[in-house]
Amino acid sequence: MTGSGLRKAALAACGAAALAAAFGLGGAVAATSRPTLEQRLQKVEDRMALEELIFAYNKALDARDWHAYAAVFSEDATLGTGPNARKGRKAIEDSITALMNRAFSRPDAPGFLQHNFNTLHFEINGDTATGFHHWQVVSTTATKVPIVTEAGHYEDTYRRVNGRWFIQSRNNVGDIPRAPAGAVAMAGGTAATVPAPARAAAP
Repeated sequence: MTGSGLRKAALAACGAAALAAAFGLGGAVAATSRPTLEQRLQKVEDRMALEELIFAYNKALDARDWHAYAAVFSEDATLGTGPNARKGRKAIEDSITALMNRAFSRPDAPGFLQHNFNTLHFEINGDTATGFHHWQVVSTTATKVPIVTEAGHYEDTYRRVNGRWFIQSRNNVGDIPRAPAGAVAMAGGTAATVPAPARAAAP
């Protein structure tokens, strides 16, 4: 076949494929097509909104603003698992307020706590999503040496309500337990005894 013939055959094939798609006959082609620009943009916006949700959670946690903390959960959210799980935004706020007030009223309560998070991963499916990320709690010793007192990860589900994302359920898994009393931290190559901070991490 000549070059002109090949060109005509290619154009004919393209035309047939376009007609098949227009009349719903190109299922195999449509099944492998990429998401539209609008769909891809929506995924990016959803991920950004979920990241902002996590930022808001951590900001409220470090500010000890328990009303703002509870506000990132949906009205019927669940925090934790098993018999100790808190169900509903009001129950979550009441529980975290009581827990943290007790923790920070202790004589050995830490003067400084910072909750850090990383390795955020989201699987978004329309108005629902699942998520996973790691967290670490940073405090200081009596001599102001920074230490990571404990670490773990969150296993989350999320739900969009009236255009806004909320945490629908959160399971907090402790991977590295809270540093025990008398733990040893290395500061500038010198061993220093570290008093254990009071338990005041996220539930």
